[in-house]
Amino acid sequence: MPDPAPAATTSPFKAILDWSATCPDWQRDALRRIVTSGVLGAEALRELAAICRAKHGLSPATGAAPIAVPLTAAHTPGGTDGTASVSLSQLSGLQNVGRLPGDQEIVFGDAPGLTVIYGENGAGKSGYARVIKKACRARGTPQDIKPDAFAATATGPAKAKIGCRVGTADIPVDWTDGSAADPRLGNIFVFDSLSARVHVGEDGPACFKPRGLDVLPELAKACDTINDELKADLKAITDKNLEVLKGWTYKAATKIGTLVNAINADTDPARIEAAALFNDADEKRLAEINATLSTDPRLKAADTTAAAKRIRTLAEAAKNRATSVDDTAMLGLGESIREAETTAKAAKAAAGPELKDGDLPGSCNEVWRKLWDAAKAYSVAHAYPNQPFPVTEADAKCVLCQQTLQPEAIDRYARFNKFVADETRKQAEAAEAKVADLRPGVDSIRAIGPEAADIKADLDREAAETFAVVEAFAKAVDARIAHAQKCLKEGTWSDAPALLASPCAELVTLADSLDRRAIDELTAADPEKAKALATERDELADKKWLKDKKEEVKAQIARHAHAATLKKCQDDCTTNAITIKSGELHESHVTAAFCKAFEDELAALGMRTVSVTLDVTKGAKGERKFGVRLVDKSKTPPATVNAKVDDIASEGEHRCIALAAFMAELSQASHKSALVFDDPVSSLDHARRSKVAKRLVKEAIERQVIVFTHDIVFLCELFDATEGAASPVQYMHLCWNGDKPGFCQPGLPWDWKKYTDRIDALEKEQRRIATSWSTVPNPTNVADIRLAYTRLSATLERIVQDVILNGVIGRYRDWVRVEKLEDVAGFSMAECAEALRIDKKCSSITCRHDPAAAKGAPVPEPSELLQDLNSLKALVEQVKARRKAARAVAPPVAAAAVTEPKPTTIPAPRV
Repeated sequence: MPDPAPAATTSPFKAILDWSATCPDWQRDALRRIVTSGVLGAEALRELAAICRAKHGLSPATGAAPIAVPLTAAHTPGGTDGTASVSLSQLSGLQNVGRLPGDQEIVFGDAPGLTVIYGENGAGKSGYARVIKKACRARGTPQDIKPDAFAATATGPAKAKIGCRVGTADIPVDWTDGSAADPRLGNIFVFDSLSARVHVGEDGPACFKPRGLDVLPELAKACDTINDELKADLKAITDKNLEVLKGWTYKAATKIGTLVNAINADTDPARIEAAALFNDADEKRLAEINATLSTDPRLKAADTTAAAKRIRTLAEAAKNRATSVDDTAMLGLGESIREAETTAKAAKAAAGPELKDGDLPGSCNEVWRKLWDAAKAYSVAHAYPNQPFPVTEADAKCVLCQQTLQPEAIDRYARFNKFVADETRKQAEAAEAKVADLRPGVDSIRAIGPEAADIKADLDREAAETFAVVEAFAKAVDARIAHAQKCLKEGTWSDAPALLASPCAELVTLADSLDRRAIDELTAADPEKAKALATERDELADKKWLKDKKEEVKAQIARHAHAATLKKCQDDCTTNAITIKSGELHESHVTAAFCKAFEDELAALGMRTVSVTLDVTKGAKGERKFGVRLVDKSKTPPATVNAKVDDIASEGEHRCIALAAFMAELSQASHKSALVFDDPVSSLDHARRSKVAKRLVKEAIERQVIVFTHDIVFLCELFDATEGAASPVQYMHLCWNGDKPGFCQPGLPWDWKKYTDRIDALEKEQRRIATSWSTVPNPTNVADIRLAYTRLSATLERIVQDVILNGVIGRYRDWVRVEKLEDVAGFSMAECAEALRIDKKCSSITCRHDPAAAKGAPVPEPSELLQDLNSLKALVEQVKARRKAARAVAPPVAAAAVTEPKPTTIPAPRV
């Protein structure tokens, strides 16, 4: 084992934790995820982006952003004590880990020491290994742990109970997949095919980053990923703003243009609301200016003046006629008509007693009165001058019928004369006369409606909504005129129809504005004044535009504000500080000693087929990687070759590089925590398997080393490497039980047990057989005893290989251990005879031969099996005793004279 390189005084995780206190919340959460899980998946990046945005008030489209959980000492490998040496004591209580049973327990060996767990393909080794890899935060993308695919329903995440030892303290850990494990488990180093890819080739051909120094580069990648999303959002906002701007038609020189051109994230939308005030007067004024600037000023002024005159004339006429029938006028007219009507009724009532039934209908009414007055005038003027009317003396005649008045007629004259002379009648006549005087004036009032229709075109052009008001008012005035005339004609009064509010003042105002416009129109002939009008037009036009577009403009402001917020988020994604810190960590933790340790590890693993060296290369954002470079040793001095290692090295050489990098990292650690290997020699040839086995056994002197393997050759290499090892070694194997894999058994399967373990197992089996043995052996007894002798025969062969021949020849090896020949002592004929006797007896009993049916030889009793076992053990002891005696007599062969042969170029076939 190479001398270890000096470790950095401070763990990179501790340095990152201290530095992270100044980072944005989302980065601290990201660091926690990277340290605990190693990789930021798509979902993690989505949540981190949401945290980044939420800090500045940007909520996700749905739901709420997660609460940031910053990195703490509890999350770093080793927790608050990153220097603690951690080992594994047991693994049990598995739930939802494939088809592995929940009642199995793996008890790991001592620390320091080597624990080897063997399992054939499908025996459950990968299931147990995945739990350890996830709980201990193995580098690389972790593999999903699936529940039993044959179960009726999924039953939740994988779970396990993990026993670990920190110093001398036993710590139980309840682990659940998807939840953070006890951070102390992170101090355990794990190597498998996935972590091998991290060491070689994850970020480039034959490049890797030491443990802990890959955290900040991963954070920088997350910053870039989230920043790219922010850039995309900003670009979308910019594109939308530009698209909207293309549809805006304001003039930049106006007040509105100046305001809109200056909008940004800080623009108050209230300023847009205030600037967008555009009323009907503004609309009218804009139309006036447009009309003024679009025609001959003098002709336009003449037309405008004429329109103003027509409107003003109507306003005056409407005002006068409305005054004639306003409420005051109608009140007076009504009172006069009601007075005449009332006094007439009073006069008629007073005349009632003078009238008789014989009088003609209508006597004493208004028409009759005219007849009376005419008769009186004729009598006074012609028939009876100077005599009061009526003349009723003897022989007097009626002035109408010219007949002599009879007494009845004289009486009627007297009655009618009394009626006419009455005072009430005089009042009625006076009231009637008053009404009569009013009628000519009222009858002379013309309807205003026709005149209002004459200005419809003017109003439609200047104030379209005004004509409806004028028309309604004219109809109301005309209705009152007609009502007054009708009441005068009929002599009766009823309530007048309502009179609407007069628009005359508005019409006068309009006429005045038209007069002013006419002046403007005349001034438009002056270029300077025309320019001023054009400026006013542009201001009004832009105000009108802003009124219609204010929501778009406010939306533009909102987008500017959103963009400003996104830029604040971008500020939290800068990588300058990450770059600087990453560089500092590499300066303090990546040393020349580390590179030397890598080269020494390569040499220890027998990497001779390709000459390589390790260079520290700088990448983007302060990232440093270890680049494996090809070396041409034929040059002096050796020089690197401009060729990719990936294109040259084999898969096995890649694995060797990864192992060297992994072991070199151990030299930088400040603790001696356990190492866990899952099939570490995949793709390696037998020679390198042997080197790896020796390297792991040597490492087990310093710490706990746990190896999961299905490779029989590697298992045998571990056998050889552990022979005489200073550290304890524990073997166990996994097997199927019924339809379930993953049952853990102590030791190794029978075929790979040591002869001592086999004898021990046979003795236990003998006791079991003896317990169940029948007086007359039954078929089960026979089968059991035959199987025991079959295994006894195999154990004898293993003793010949490992004891009698001292392991000089191994059937799994393609080379001979010549250095062990010195301990191969003589073999007596008695010992040979005993070995042959046991072998022959086993041969006659085992199932490998078809026994002669005619002989019907009985199988041995269990006691006989015990005797044969004791004989085999005695044979072993005799050989060992003779070897010990031989060592005491003869000096050992000089070590320099014994060399281990190199592997043959063409490997011999394995037996």
